[in-house]
Amino acid sequence: GPQHLDLFGSLEAVVRAKGELLAALPIEGVAVVNGDQAACIAASAGTRPARTIRYGLQAGNAVWAETVDARRGELSVIVRADGERATIRVPLFGRLHVSNLLAAVAGARALGMPLKRIADAAAAIRPLPRTMELRLGPKNTLVIDDTYSANLDGVLAAFESLRDVEAATRLVVFSGMIELGREARSAHRRAGLALAKIRPELVILTTTDFAEDVRTGIESVDREALSRFLVDPKGAVSLSRLEPFLGEGAVLLLEGRIPERVRASLVGGGRPGGREGLEQASQ
Repeated sequence: GPQHLDLFGSLEAVVRAKGELLAALPIEGVAVVNGDQAACIAASAGTRPARTIRYGLQAGNAVWAETVDARRGELSVIVRADGERATIRVPLFGRLHVSNLLAAVAGARALGMPLKRIADAAAAIRPLPRTMELRLGPKNTLVIDDTYSANLDGVLAAFESLRDVEAATRLVVFSGMIELGREARSAHRRAGLALAKIRPELVILTTTDFAEDVRTGIESVDREALSRFLVDPKGAVSLSRLEPFLGEGAVLLLEGRIPERVRASLVGGGRPGGREGLEQASQ
């Protein structure tokens, strides 16, 4: 995906570097490749492993998702592989996890695990801290803590995940993205456009970097939404502006490396389960 572009210079250079991992495999190795992305398929062409397993959302892959349900704080995915079919449920929030789940299934299949055993084991998966992690915030607000990092694909997927939440109020605190080089301005415009489409009641950007680009993206969809957009680089007024919106029925997405004192005041100590947390938010 489009990350670390400031270092690599282009997405094509990232693909070449990732391709070096496949090129280093021995002939008896196994290459697990995203079959939905042409760049990944191209990177695997001509590599030495005798066996390549492709995964994705499309039926032409060796491991693919027939259906995906991400509405209740967990993923329920019907997976097909080599004539087998199983429903895999994992307590993770957001469709963005599906590709990683399918990659893991493909790797387990390479090791000889039957699909039913994989499905049983997947129930033990838990989110890594600060990666779409559901937390209980002030006034029983459901908080989605995605503050580990931020790249364009992940940011867009996190914003889109708010569509799967039946909530009375949607709120976003966003740090912006780093290390995108010459793609930074267009990436932040795309982020603004995505924000405008989900129509949160309040968006707070915690940096002045590329704030105008985020604003431009929002304005291109809904000029009136700018009244719900706030730039607060130090987090000095974020908490006071959020406070009237917090409570049961509200969902707050913390996206990217926001100021730690803002995050600490919002994530609280509770950790609601995925289904429990989303059902609480929609009451």
